[in-house]
Amino acid sequence: MKFRKLPPPAKSNKLVQEYVDAVEKGRRNYYVIQNGSGWYVRKASVRTSNGKLFRDKSEAVRTANARANRNESRVLVFNNKGDLISR
Repeated sequence: MKFRKLPPPAKSNKLVQEYVDAVEKGRRNYYVIQNGSGWYVRKASVRTSNGKLFRDKSEAVRTANARANRNESRVLVFNNKGDLISR
């Protein structure tokens, strides 16, 4: 069987542009992640574990909400097992 490479969809394609916009919006989200020593706030697009550590969950969520409001994004809160607690 012979495979051929398909051309990428046109950038003027509305569905493709909506998909790209949704992915970019998701990358602007902030994660609040429970850790043994506190709660981390970090941007979703960052692949490293770098973030700001807070002792208190409420303080971490407040900071993440302030950052998210500036960027028109969401805040996702995870427990130490990686389960989504709230949005």
